[in-house]
Amino acid sequence: MQFLKEQIEIINPTIIVCCLGELRITQLLFKEIPLENWNKSGYEVQFAIWNERTIIDFVHPSVYAPGSMSYVLLEKVFNRIVTWSHENRVNLRII
Repeated sequence: MQFLKEQIEIINPTIIVCCLGELRITQLLFKEIPLENWNKSGYEVQFAIWNERTIIDFVHPSVYAPGSMSYVLLEKVFNRIVTWSHENRVNLRII
């Protein structure tokens, strides 16, 4: 897990979409994010802010629906996160 975090630091993404499909698994990778800091997007997808990055706990697009349907859901999640950031006055680094 440490190696993966080192890669994240090198790549320096603003958004990380974890396609593990289970928040408990994502939480293993990001243990330093308290459970209460995970926010609901309204689409059974949770997200959190970690080191000025947005972490999205998503499912792999091929799991439940054809690809295009999953990407439409991901777009809705992104829109909800942006709305949430404005409502909570959180500055997201989205480029």
